Amino acid sequence: MATVKSELLKLIGPTRNEDGCIDYNLYQDNDNSAVFVFHENWESADHLEAHMKYDSLQGFCGRH
Repeated sequence: MATVKSELLKLIGPTRNEDGCIDYNLYQDNDNSAVFVFHENWESADHLEAHMKYDSLQGFCGRH
């Protein structure tokens, strides 16, 4: 789990710097350490759509 968490944490900094990001937080389940959830808020649906196209996110999703 440490490797997965480490990789997920790498997404936070770049995402928080994206235009329109209000907040972007990673949570790990206290009862099941294999469960991770991102909670994110964006200024608009357009900002979220742009986020989904960012290289850092695409690269991550393509690797796993």
